[in-house]
Amino acid sequence: MPPQLVLTPHLTFFLRKTTVFTFPPALILCVVHGIVAECAVPALGLIPLFASAVLGAFLMYRDKIAFSGSPISLTRAHVCLSDFGLGVALIAILIPSWIFVPQCWQHRGDIMLGTYATVPLMINFAIHVYFFAANGLCFLSIHEGCPNCRQSLHDQEFNPALSDMEPYRDLEDQPPKPASDDYVRLP
Repeated sequence: MPPQLVLTPHLTFFLRKTTVFTFPPALILCVVHGIVAECAVPALGLIPLFASAVLGAFLMYRDKIAFSGSPISLTRAHVCLSDFGLGVALIAILIPSWIFVPQCWQHRGDIMLGTYATVPLMINFAIHVYFFAANGLCFLSIHEGCPNCRQSLHDQEFNPALSDMEPYRDLEDQPPKPASDDYVRLP
């Protein structure tokens, strides 16, 4: 039996948060490289990177958004297809970046700046491939349902009252665990 990719709530939350926090440095690096090198790639990567950050923020705070009365409903299939589409868009920018950035050899700083600008794109690409691989295994077996939970993934919409999308909840809003009596508390 092939190994299964495991998505724990903490890992999912961390990876989605990473997609959000990689956007600001990528914005700075890609825009500066685009201006200095007069080259459109990797600056065009800001488009799928922005979509990745928006998807990550939406999925991290989807319970709060749904409770506020948002008409947007996402199924697992939508999230899986979004991860696939963003992965394809990011690799479609990364490949031309790897081809054209080394051709900016007039100034050595341009190559280094362009290389650093592709790092957030590579991080987000790896994250979206991981999510697609983990969720896509269930998505591809739609006729049988998910092998873990035995639920069909057709038209399974998000229900804020009975959220089965626990990995996307805001883990920072959970109440702190009570302190153990084994430790001495200082006044």
